[in-house]
Amino acid sequence: MTRDEIRPFYESFVQGVSIADLALRCRCSPKKFRNLLKEFLGGEDPHEHRQACQQRRTEEISMRVSEVFGTRPGYVWRDSRQREAVYPRYAVWRVAAEQGVPLECIARLFEMNHTTVAYGVEKAAILSEHSPDYAAKLNRLRELARAAA
Repeated sequence: MTRDEIRPFYESFVQGVSIADLALRCRCSPKKFRNLLKEFLGGEDPHEHRQACQQRRTEEISMRVSEVFGTRPGYVWRDSRQREAVYPRYAVWRVAAEQGVPLECIARLFEMNHTTVAYGVEKAAILSEHSPDYAAKLNRLRELARAAA
C-alpha cells in the first residue's frame, strides 16, 4: 500500500478504531497492518503514537477552555472541586470524548479514575441541557476544538 492509501486508515486508527478492524478493511492480517502503520509512522509504535495524539488533542482543548469560560489558563488541571474549575474541566472531557479520545486516556492525563471522567462527560451534557450559558460555552469550545484539528 502507498502512503496515500494508508493515510485514511491511519486517521481512523488515531480516532480509536482497532488494528484488527482496520486490517479487515484492508484485507490483511492484523500483524501485517500493524507493520504497515509502523512503517507509515517511521518506525514508531502505533499504539504509543495514538496515545500521544490523543493526549495532545486533549491538551489543545484544555488550552482553549480558559478563553471560553474566562478562567485562568491551566485552571482545569488544578486538583480543585470548585465550580469555576470543575465545570470547565467537564467541558474539556466532554469535547475530548466527542472527538474520539478514550475516557481512559483523558483520565490518565488528568490523573483521575476513568469513572470520574465518565461522570464529568455525562454531567457536562446535563449541565448544557439545563443552562443555556453552559451550552453556549460548550458549543464554542467544540467549535474551537474543531478549528484546531
